[in-house]
Amino acid sequence: MKRLGKTDLLVSPVCLGTDWMGWSRTEADAFAVLDAFAEAGGCFLDTANVYGRWAGEGLNYSEMCIGRWLRSRRGSLPRTPVIATKGAHYDLADRHVRVTEADIRADVESSLTALGVDSIDLYYLHRDDPSLPMETLLSWMNDLVREGKIRYFAASNFTAARLYEAETCA
Repeated sequence: MKRLGKTDLLVSPVCLGTDWMGWSRTEADAFAVLDAFAEAGGCFLDTANVYGRWAGEGLNYSEMCIGRWLRSRRGSLPRTPVIATKGAHYDLADRHVRVTEADIRADVESSLTALGVDSIDLYYLHRDDPSLPMETLLSWMNDLVREGKIRYFAASNFTAARLYEAETCA
């Protein structure tokens, strides 16, 4: 296991991407892959609130599948998985920006429910809104940490300039 950056999260060197779980293959296939990954020492899972929303009813199928697997394996896994998930993805129908406090909070709550966890280990903002002051965005994320909804946060699909801005603000 390796420490993830400056966090206290200990993760396997390989992170399992789960975007296909719960919608493009059977749940039995997903559980078999998750079981094999855990048995091989893997304990780092990557998902997103948007994964699977494009299939059928628009539900976060990947997170829901992982949540069912976690509940079905409670107490029997070699290590409790570290779960990284993402929110604030643009709206799939119209590509409308969803980087608002309300949208981020709604995605966090949806992910917590689907995954069946009390807190998300690593929460990525899946998209950015460059017109939004970085101080505001970081304030929202820090509020979620203080509330115990997420432990750590990160960014996905941000420009280098915005990441530098975040680092400077932090």
